[in-house]
Amino acid sequence: MWGHPGIGRYIRELSGALVHQSADLDFLFLGPEVVRQWLDGRRPHPHVFQKTHSPIYSIREQFEILKGGCSADLLHVPHFNIPVFFPGRLVVTLHDLIYLKDARSSFAGGLGRAYAQTLFAAVGRRASAILTVSEHTRKDLLDCFSWIDSRKIHVTPEAVSPQFQKIRDGQVLSQIKHFYGLDRPFVLYVGSFKRHKNLEVLLEAMRLLREENKCDHDLVLIGRPDKNNTGLLRQIARLSFVKTLGEVPDQDLPALYNLADLFVLPSLIEGFGLPVLEAMACGVPVIASNRTSLPEVGGQAALYFEPTQIDALRELLYNVLRDKELREKMIALGFDQARLFSWENTADLTLRVYEKALR
Repeated sequence: MWGHPGIGRYIRELSGALVHQSADLDFLFLGPEVVRQWLDGRRPHPHVFQKTHSPIYSIREQFEILKGGCSADLLHVPHFNIPVFFPGRLVVTLHDLIYLKDARSSFAGGLGRAYAQTLFAAVGRRASAILTVSEHTRKDLLDCFSWIDSRKIHVTPEAVSPQFQKIRDGQVLSQIKHFYGLDRPFVLYVGSFKRHKNLEVLLEAMRLLREENKCDHDLVLIGRPDKNNTGLLRQIARLSFVKTLGEVPDQDLPALYNLADLFVLPSLIEGFGLPVLEAMACGVPVIASNRTSLPEVGGQAALYFEPTQIDALRELLYNVLRDKELREKMIALGFDQARLFSWENTADLTLRVYEKALR
């Protein structure tokens, strides 16, 4: 999942921080060819790469990662898809339990849900330590698997990459604005188009905001469309004020945040909610759902709404967009909130877990 826009960012950023901070450890990276290229950009280094070919969640993956990891003193799997028969020390990162708790997820039916349930249970039995990216995910895990020893669960939060910051160069912003055709003020969403992201509520709130409050902001959506959510795609196609950019290069994303007047994350379920911090670090006010991990991540810097209440979201959108003083206060608090999280700290917490597991 190295190239994945969500978990992939966690893997890339944590890997970089671990390599930088752990001179006394040698790493063997198991993954696609792009990981070798990433490692080559960090030479000289003592680390080793072994290419893997199996698709994620496949049976082949079970054997390939098992074989590749057996030579290590410790295997860290950054998702729940562990090799269930791995005999050694195992550290696993669990980002969320959406596959088990959300009936609308792509894993919800039959074999997919059973496979996810089997893997999560195997994590609980076999892992020497479990990392969760939020306190919410830790509690969720214990609610679903109460027999897991809570002492082996450690919260290691995600963080904002350094490139997410306020951009003062007007030429850079102008170029990005022109390239993506953003000629109107806009509200921004960053994430997938999966059902649990609750984008239908955001679309309707924006429609009402434009019609009832005479607001002329567009809605810009950045992320990977979900072919399993065709109803949402049809709804988007009917709304002239919605602009979808798809997945954008990492180097363009900070400027796109900077160009937005407001960021909204309306999810019903999140394991962490990294775009909240990315937006804050770029100086953008944030409105988020009051569910799961989002209040934990956004703290006092964001404004929250019940994600089934369209009119509550519409009212928040209107208040933030028209109130300059409120916006400036949210921006200042957002900078402070984003600084509470760092990949250096996450790597340090992770290394402590490694050390404990290796004793």
